[in-house]
Amino acid sequence: MQDESSSKRILYFIIFIAFLFRYYGISDLAMWEDEIRTMLTSQISLANILTASKEYGEWHPPLYFLVTALWTKLFGFSEFSLRFPSLISGVLSVFLIFLLGRKLFDVKTGLFAALILTLSPFHIKYSQEARNYEFFSCLAILSTLYFFRKKDESSSRAAYIISTLAMLYSHTMSVFVLTGQYIIWFVMQKKKSSAVSFSDPQIDHQAESIQTFTKRDFYIVQAIILLAFFPVIFFLIKTSKHITIDSWLSMSDQIPSISDVFWCFFEFNGALSSCHASRDYDMTGGLLTIALLYSVALSAFFTSEKNEKVISESVKFCTILFCVAFFLPYFVSLFAGTSVFLPRSVIFASIAFYLVAAKGISNFSFSKSTTLFAALILIASAPALYEYYTNPTKDDWKSVSKSVSAKTNPNDLIVVCSHACKDSFKYYFPAKEQKIIGFPERTLAISEESLSELFPGILKNNAVWVITTYHSFGDVNLLIKKMQEYYKITGAEEFFGVQIFRFQRK
Repeated sequence: MQDESSSKRILYFIIFIAFLFRYYGISDLAMWEDEIRTMLTSQISLANILTASKEYGEWHPPLYFLVTALWTKLFGFSEFSLRFPSLISGVLSVFLIFLLGRKLFDVKTGLFAALILTLSPFHIKYSQEARNYEFFSCLAILSTLYFFRKKDESSSRAAYIISTLAMLYSHTMSVFVLTGQYIIWFVMQKKKSSAVSFSDPQIDHQAESIQTFTKRDFYIVQAIILLAFFPVIFFLIKTSKHITIDSWLSMSDQIPSISDVFWCFFEFNGALSSCHASRDYDMTGGLLTIALLYSVALSAFFTSEKNEKVISESVKFCTILFCVAFFLPYFVSLFAGTSVFLPRSVIFASIAFYLVAAKGISNFSFSKSTTLFAALILIASAPALYEYYTNPTKDDWKSVSKSVSAKTNPNDLIVVCSHACKDSFKYYFPAKEQKIIGFPERTLAISEESLSELFPGILKNNAVWVITTYHSFGDVNLLIKKMQEYYKITGAEEFFGVQIFRFQRK
């Protein structure tokens, strides 16, 4: 009883720390275009959110946007308000991974998994972003939690159906989580015909016997889920039509390489990356965390029993969840020619990895091992957390808008490349009546063809501001050279991820 009380206090403390890390600096970074798209989607009517894929380029199901729409109708469209659902999702995920780790393994593993997740810059980042990634991760953990049950628990069919449907309606990549659950169930059925136990207490003394659905229950719940999921299937088919040759998802340089696979592993454990300013990765702060977690994760695959080494069954199935959620999107990207393999899209794979790493730590049972590894995780995470909070990871639209606002005249034209970034600029730009256009308008990349459509309108203005970003696909220099044929550059500034040029007619 004393151990249970102590574990609860530790868990509450971890959750409190998780909230602090996710709350701190949540409004410091500017909203980038995907977050602005969330805001724009949330501003339309609830019924029209279902068709947001066509109007705003959304390729995810609508649940997260419906939640955000309801939330912002009450609390407004500030940075904090828009990001708050992700913050809450991140904190809840810490609690849920503890429950999942306790169910699959033991309390100690659950606590270490919660601690690893709490201190993960990767998850803190998406807990501070007005997008559906942490929301999806939270629901995926919940679905997996109800997929399993302990031997003495009653089947949670209703809870599993609700949580799984919520997951499926929150993110396109949720289908890979469900696929992983299917594979686990079918593998388990090869061992027994029903109520399969896969955590053998003879092998893993710390884990209680775990079961999942019987054949009858499994077919019933999956039939209900698939029927209710049919609208999402229709949504995905409809959305795929909008991923055209002009979409960044289908650009050749967006298709993942083998190096992207390794960097994604590293990003799960503290390596910083940004698709703003560059796609460079910084491993400096995450080196200690990477070394520690991958070392202990390897030890999770072996549990000593009578001088023999056997792989814990629960670890095997966490590995299946990881491999399906991580590698399957990679191969889909290669064969489909469309990039669905992104660290933020395979975010649930990090949850499965953290559970394996936590189990690896729990395998060490020498004196003071718990205190030692808790201290090691804290020490290893400190450099990565410091880098996360002191280095920008998003385009600095706040500074850009402030600078342009101080120097522009009411009659100046402002051209923002790309069209999606225009809304990020307008969110912070105080002069709402200023003429601001996004370019290119109908295509994604800057080209001779798109320039021929732009310039007749530009040449009517004596002063033009051109704002370019990393997301200005195509040849930005082509635009600058074309401008210099008619205008001279009278000013230039650079902020994180954004460049500003002021042109005056010759």
